[in-house]
Amino acid sequence: MNGVRPGPVVAAACLALLSLLRFTEGSTLLAVVFAVLALVALGLALRPDRRASAVPAEPPSTPELRAARSAHDAHRRGWRNIALLGFAVSGVSVFVFPPLALVVAGLALYSVRRMRQSSRSAQILGGYAG
Repeated sequence: MNGVRPGPVVAAACLALLSLLRFTEGSTLLAVVFAVLALVALGLALRPDRRASAVPAEPPSTPELRAARSAHDAHRRGWRNIALLGFAVSGVSVFVFPPLALVVAGLALYSVRRMRQSSRSAQILGGYAG
C-alpha cells in the first residue's frame, strides 16, 4: 500500500477539530495537547509502509492458509467489537461532550473499515484453503 493511510488521517482530523474546539473555549493547554497529538497522528499517516512486497519462494501450505484465515477471522471479530464499543461510547458522549462523540465515531468507522478488510482477506484465503 503506497501513499497516505486513512486511519491516522481520520484521527489527525478529529484531534485537530478537538484542538480547535478547546482553543475557542479558552482551554489553551488542552488545545496544544490535542494539536500535538494531531501532528503525531499525521506523522503516522505519512510514514512509509514497511510491508515486504517480494513474492514468496514457494506457495504456502494448506495448514498455513487455514492458520492465516483463522487469524483474519479473529482480527475481524476484534475490529467488530471495537467498532460496536466505539459507536456505543459515541452515542453516550453525544449527550456528555459532543466533540468527543465525533472523534469516537470517526475511529469506530475506521474500525468498521478494518473489519471489512479482514473479512475480505479471510474470504480470499478460504477459497485457497478449501
